Amino acid sequence: MIPVLFLACSEAPQQEPPPTFEEQSLLTLQRFYEADAADHVAALRTHVEGLVDADPQGFAFRALGPEDVEMYEHDEEHVLWERTGGAGVIARMRGEMDDYVRVSLEADQSFVDSTYDIWSREVTAGDPEKFLTADGDVDTWNHIEKTLLDITIPYDMDKDFRWYGDTLAFISLVPEAGFNPEGDNGIVVGFTIELWYEDEEGLVWYNASWSQLKTILDEAITFEGAIQLLIDGTLDYYWGTEEHVTGTPHED
Repeated sequence: MIPVLFLACSEAPQQEPPPTFEEQSLLTLQRFYEADAADHVAALRTHVEGLVDADPQGFAFRALGPEDVEMYEHDEEHVLWERTGGAGVIARMRGEMDDYVRVSLEADQSFVDSTYDIWSREVTAGDPEKFLTADGDVDTWNHIEKTLLDITIPYDMDKDFRWYGDTLAFISLVPEAGFNPEGDNGIVVGFTIELWYEDEEGLVWYNASWSQLKTILDEAITFEGAIQLLIDGTLDYYWGTEEHVTGTPHED
């Protein structure tokens, strides 16, 4: 999932990432489809296990360079790499992992929050029944239309899920920029890697996202401010999913 134009109350002030945590997050994104992906997922999970806390954690990541994501299709015409800041967000979730996995296959994903007019998901490869028993992987295509401040942004996103033992890793990629009809607001690029796993205290969700948004507010938002919006928007995504899974709102 790649948040777009989120405005939310701060729940996890951004922090400096520990050494190699940011690097491993990016490596896991880069190697997602490669033969050594399992090794990188395991290494990233080890980092997350050392950082997870009762309170959500938000970490600010540097901007990307074109060489960081050259392996993935993306917009090259509009991207400003210096604006592609990222964030890593870790939180403990209520509910059972099996239920989260089941929800991930629902065709309508717009439950995340009311700003999603459309978030439709189609399974394009894999066996959903095997996926639900942690015995198979699935690929999905997503069409999203999100409205905030009377601005609607449409875009498409690939989101693919892979099991590594009891860890579920998934990647989200925006292959083409998506803009409102006027062309002044949109998502230019987006890259996300996520992990779900359970420990003795329940489900842990980790999301690392890098994106560039083009908005009419760009000049008023600092680089650090954009990262904080990304952290807050990721938490909105977590809590909206949690409420959908458990049937009750998240409480701080």
